[in-house]
Amino acid sequence: MRSAVYPPHVGWSLVDHAAEGILFQVSQFHCIVEGMRKVVLLSTMVSLTAMGVAQSFYEGFEAGPSDFSTRFNWGNPSGGENIAFGLETWRAHNLSTPIGIAGWFGGPEPRTGDNVLVSTYDSVAGANPINSWIFMPPRIIGPGDTISFWTKVRDNPASFPDRISLMAAFGSNPPLGFYGSAVTVNPGLTTTGYPAVYTQYSYTFIHSNPQVLTMAFRHHVDNGGPAGSQADYIFIDDVELTRGTMTESFDTSTTPGFIDGSVSTFGNPAGGNFINFPSGNWYAKNASVPLGTAGWYRGVSPRTGVGAMSTKFSCVGGNNTANNWIMSPERSLINGDKIRFWVRAANGAFPDRLHVKISPFFSDTSINSFGPPILTINPTLANGGFPTGYTQYTATVSGLAAPAVGRFAFHYDVTNSGPDGPNGSELNIDDVEYIPAPASQVISGVIGLSDTGSFAPGVTRRIRAEVRQGATLVAAHTFVASNPESTFSIRVPQQLSGAATITFDGSSFLKRNRTVTLSGADQSGVSTVLFNGDVDKSGEVDAADIDEVIAAFGLSFPGPGNADADVDVSGEVDAADIDIAIANFGSVDDPT
Repeated sequence: MRSAVYPPHVGWSLVDHAAEGILFQVSQFHCIVEGMRKVVLLSTMVSLTAMGVAQSFYEGFEAGPSDFSTRFNWGNPSGGENIAFGLETWRAHNLSTPIGIAGWFGGPEPRTGDNVLVSTYDSVAGANPINSWIFMPPRIIGPGDTISFWTKVRDNPASFPDRISLMAAFGSNPPLGFYGSAVTVNPGLTTTGYPAVYTQYSYTFIHSNPQVLTMAFRHHVDNGGPAGSQADYIFIDDVELTRGTMTESFDTSTTPGFIDGSVSTFGNPAGGNFINFPSGNWYAKNASVPLGTAGWYRGVSPRTGVGAMSTKFSCVGGNNTANNWIMSPERSLINGDKIRFWVRAANGAFPDRLHVKISPFFSDTSINSFGPPILTINPTLANGGFPTGYTQYTATVSGLAAPAVGRFAFHYDVTNSGPDGPNGSELNIDDVEYIPAPASQVISGVIGLSDTGSFAPGVTRRIRAEVRQGATLVAAHTFVASNPESTFSIRVPQQLSGAATITFDGSSFLKRNRTVTLSGADQSGVSTVLFNGDVDKSGEVDAADIDEVIAAFGLSFPGPGNADADVDVSGEVDAADIDIAIANFGSVDDPT
């Protein structure tokens, strides 16, 4: 007989399960029309550049609303649909008929962190089909991007077999009938088909150009409910979308004339604009005036393989400015992405210059759509300023107001070039990589907790660490700490931008001699570390700040029996005065 536990945290222990990594890659994406009533999501149509949602993402379900784990009917009419996880909002929608007492909720047994997304057999009443959905925010997804998630059920072999599908549809407002199943766990609803230990599943997208897609998890069985023979509890954790890396070595092309070198005028009217490579269609545009005899072509001195993307001084006539562009295929762009490539000049005595630029305007190939350089090699056209041996450079995408779809370009820009000019030789570009920014990062470090009298050496405490951006909780994790110091780690979404604050716990034992050392580059973006609801004491504070700190302990000021605990608050006070005031209250043990 099944056991229902509401609220779900009661009676279940927090267990980290060993993860058996099983990776699946689906070879094709297909759309199917489900036999269900069509429901249009109440989301707003948005443009690619105005979505405000990073293409890559990570969700561990730690930064949900305070009642995520106690309101067990998210997605039901009585439970509400919108669930805010940090900077993003997911939408739950239980279409089961007749609807049950449960929907989606936060439960125990997470793979990582403190929380996990759960759906249960009680999504439908009686013995009927379950059809319960939870939708992710729409986002830009390109070819080669991969979404992965970890999932399990309570038992295997299962007395009540379960099934879940990862669904996807193009657009930000697709009807349910147009969702296709990208991954289905236990499609045959067998008793052993759904793992009882956390197992990773993934899907790699293969559509040709970046698109807005909406993805969802669908819990669907044929005979669920408290009187049914299928469905128990499913757990989903650590959902992550990683964007694909683009690589191009210019060694293979289906465009006639490139590999055999018979066409040296790509980008000129005589040569055409598009050159097809495994990474997609690159666009050549020679905007030099007057136009020279050369455009873009396969160089004879590649770094690897048989090809390099090349141009030279004779792309412009006379003694004029070489203004020649080679643009990448369309792809998703986000600040922090890296463009890595190798380049050389044939002769340093004739100075060359190369820019890397970004256009966030979809398939636009006009040179005016590109912004200022994000990298320039030899900006002053100095003799010897451009390497004559292959050298690797990395440009970092920046300046985008929001995630976008567009192109990056190599811009050959040399004044006083051409057959009659003193500048410009030949450039060879090879082994280009576009490396997306990671979907998440880990803030880790060491916290010292020494507090004589209330937190003895060897005593352990559960400490909750929260990462906030302004008032928004974006990540959280509870860890076990012991005196005198303990390590910690918090996984935060990469879309975190601007200054962030880490607050540790709020329990009364975190009072004095607290130190936090953040590890390496993980601390990027963290500006403030607070304890017990401290105020930011990086500068001067006033009397109201003291009251705020004292209030965090639930005590009056001055404390009982501490008539001399007062500090001079007639004017500005410094951080040391706050510590003195708090210390005079003595030690207060952690109530837990």
